[in-house]
Formats: sequence, C-alpha cells, structure tokens
Amino acid sequence: MTNFFCLKWGTKYNYEYVNRLFYSLKKYYQEPFNFHCLTDIKTDLHTDIIVHPLPKTFYDYPQPQIFTREKLCYFNDFKHVSGKKAWFDLDILIHNDITKLIHMNHLKPRFIFNYWRDPLAHIKNYGYMTTPLNSSFVAWQDDVGYSIYESLIKTKDKAFFTYPSLDKYLFYQHYRKNTINTWPKGIAYNYNIGAHYPHNLNPTKFQSTYKLCLFNTSHKQWAKKGETHIELHDAEGWPKILWESYDKK
Repeated sequence: MTNFFCLKWGTKYNYEYVNRLFYSLKKYYQEPFNFHCLTDIKTDLHTDIIVHPLPKTFYDYPQPQIFTREKLCYFNDFKHVSGKKAWFDLDILIHNDITKLIHMNHLKPRFIFNYWRDPLAHIKNYGYMTTPLNSSFVAWQDDVGYSIYESLIKTKDKAFFTYPSLDKYLFYQHYRKNTINTWPKGIAYNYNIGAHYPHNLNPTKFQSTYKLCLFNTSHKQWAKKGETHIELHDAEGWPKILWESYDKK
C-alpha cells in the first residue's frame, strides 16, 4: 500500500487544501493509498484522511532556521512503513497522472529541481533561502530517507546555525554529496515563475504536459520585477477551476 503525507500547521492554509489534495490524488494516482496529515487542527478534514499530531522534533530551534525542517520527520516517524511513499506541500496543484512517478525505484529520496531558476541563482542570492532544490514533492520507499534525518540529528547545532531553510540545507549537505535524486524535467513547474529557464518563463501559464504546479511564494524577497506572488487560494482562471473541481466526490 502506498502512503502519502502532508503537513498542516496553523491557519495559513485551511482544511480545503488538505481535502482537495486528497481528492486530486484519488484522481491522478491509480493504485490504493493511505493519506496522512500531520496537523494541529483536524477540523473538517475528510474522514478517510489519517490524522497525526505535528512532530515535536527540532522545536527547540528558532522557526526561521531550517524553515520547514519538520518534513524530515517523515523519514523518522514513518521509517517502519514499508513500500512507496511521497509527501506533498499543500500549495501544489496536481493535474496529470503521477502513478508511474511514485512507482519509480526510489533508492534515494527524490526531490524537485528548480529548472525554472537561473542555475546561478543560489550563488547570486546566497543570503536568501533560494536554492536549486525544492522539497514540495518528494518520493521515497521503505527507510531510505532515514540517513538524512539521522544526519541532521547528529549535526543539528551547526546546521541550525548555518541554514535558513530545509531546501538550502538539503542542497548543500545532501544533493551535492549525491545522497538524493531529483525529478527529471517536465514534471513540476512554478505558477509564479514558469517551467524552464530561460526559454519557458511564463508566469500563470498552464503547462498542460507537466504533472503538477507549485504555488510557492518563498521567492518574494528576491523576486525580479514583474514576478507574481500568488497563492493557490488567490489564483483565478484555470487554477481556481481545477482546484475547486476537487471538491466533487
């Protein structure tokens, strides 16, 4: 049985984000699965969603450091769960079948690579959270990601002093050491930036051949003039129509 995961804490994203992600997976994943939500607010979540409390690991460190580090707890808290697994950020809009992606051989956890960014952006914007790596959609299997979690535990004081975001930590401490894989081109794109640098940078465009669209707005601080910062719940047109269609049972 495949297991899918998401995190929801606080009120930035409401229950609709979780339920619509769940229904989009029912449409675009063609095998049985369990859907888990780690949250502090379980009100109005679909009854088929398995609810867990938020992980408490790393709570002793300031939230701005290794932002979204809670995701690594998937590798620890669910290492005993065998088979294919994937986590999704809530601000993802799936619009094509992902079954084959999930069933790839994931001997290393597989992350998104930001093909829509200048390859030198992480150097030009070094002081920000920018990085070529993105942890919005990650697939793995069995316990292969546990070593990444364990590595952070062993070096946590230094790591939390050094890195402002999980993606930046993973890029420098794992991607560059070849301990993680990335999805190929043509899988994910960014609604606010585009799909591929430098020739397919068309913010808000529907990329019909891709599998999923990110509404990540973490680039606000270093965004170029004219780049949009639209959240999924504020989007109009095709994203709104598609996202709201996942309310239908």
